[in-house]
Amino acid sequence: MPTWGLYYWPSWITLASLTFLPVEIYALATNQVQNTLSDYAWHELDVTRALTFDAHGIAWWLSLIMWGMFVVAITLHIWYRSW
Repeated sequence: MPTWGLYYWPSWITLASLTFLPVEIYALATNQVQNTLSDYAWHELDVTRALTFDAHGIAWWLSLIMWGMFVVAITLHIWYRSW
């Protein structure tokens, strides 16, 4: 039996995407990287600028792998109702 959640979550994701993505894409397309959410997060967290690609450490690679596993798992869970 369908519940209100079947309408709430898609509506929320659509609204968040429509308000967030155009601004991010515009900032990146016009080379205004200082106006992106990631730049704001780096500023608030006092993170230094990115290193060259070959300078990433093991922690960076492990976090990238973990993020990838999470994306795959959540995609399988949402679209195929696995686990």
